[in-house]
Amino acid sequence: MRQGDGYNFRGRGLLHLTFKDNYHACTRYLHNQGWLSSDIDFEAQPQLVTDSGVYALLSAVYYWNDRKCYPNAKKHQEVLIFKGKHLYEIIDDEANGNIIITKENVNTTKSVLAISLTINGGTNGLSDRTKQHTRIKSQNIFKDFET
Repeated sequence: MRQGDGYNFRGRGLLHLTFKDNYHACTRYLHNQGWLSSDIDFEAQPQLVTDSGVYALLSAVYYWNDRKCYPNAKKHQEVLIFKGKHLYEIIDDEANGNIIITKENVNTTKSVLAISLTINGGTNGLSDRTKQHTRIKSQNIFKDFET
């Protein structure tokens, strides 16, 4: 590890991609999928994951797929309703009925709860995650992503 790597490769993107090796692996994965042009390298330019909503989302897709997040979440009943669905299908609140769930005194959507349980293994930070989800939706940050 070189001096500055900790800061340079801090958590960025929707699922907080961290560590130099993960930035490298994310870039390789996205290149192999054909989702990232060959001149883009997150290891060489880690700030791109923060500067672009597209790259922030793609880094989350990499993390979700690389870590095989869904199989690890089977112990949570709230996640089982999304079995066999892709991340973009899970987060589509409108398609999922805009159902609000109260968990540990936090009103959230079932999609945010399911993703929180899957990625974090519990509800730690659920309130903030719910606020960020609301902000992202209200500001149409990912409006260019059509399903």
